[in-house]
Amino acid sequence: MAPAAKPFQLLEINIISAQDLEPVARKMRTYAKAWVHPNRKLASCTDKEGNNNPTWNDKFVFRVEEEFLREDSSAVMIEIYSAHWLRDVLVGTVRVLVGNLIPPPVRTRQNNSHYMGMRFVALQVRRPSGRPQGILNIGVALLDGSLRSMPLYRQLSSSAVGYRDLMQHPPTHLHQNGNNNNNNKDQQQAPALKPILRRTRSERSERVIR
Repeated sequence: MAPAAKPFQLLEINIISAQDLEPVARKMRTYAKAWVHPNRKLASCTDKEGNNNPTWNDKFVFRVEEEFLREDSSAVMIEIYSAHWLRDVLVGTVRVLVGNLIPPPVRTRQNNSHYMGMRFVALQVRRPSGRPQGILNIGVALLDGSLRSMPLYRQLSSSAVGYRDLMQHPPTHLHQNGNNNNNNKDQQQAPALKPILRRTRSERSERVIR
């Protein structure tokens, strides 16, 4: 008899925009990579217009187990790159603990009824040297367990997926992909949100003051 599958939840991350990134090139074409497990990374669309103040507004969904939500060391990693014809340049990195994104009462429920609506936070971006430079704006939500019968759950056979990958007919992308290695960055960017940002902390960084 096969062992029962471990219960899981869906962690939704919305990579919205960034401000005041390090200008690593005269004309920057930036994209972001996000993951909760390093073997399954997702890349956003490429912004060609914002230079060091890009807007992506891309949503990713990560399938996470219950124990991942409870562990104090569980984190979301986001890297921002500037596309280049020879080699893409790492602009900055954010590592934020799940405990700083999702309140403990939501993370520690035992009845599999985890749910948290979209919460917007501003995170400090750090250069490869560790120096702070720039702000990353993201949204995070924990989807309702009652959605398991919905197409989003049924189609999420892998551990992570972008919203555009779930579409039957993805729209044409406004900002063309600057890196052929990121195959989920070639569809249309959704209209930009104007969220009210809340303050939180990414690992090794102080609170961000608007």
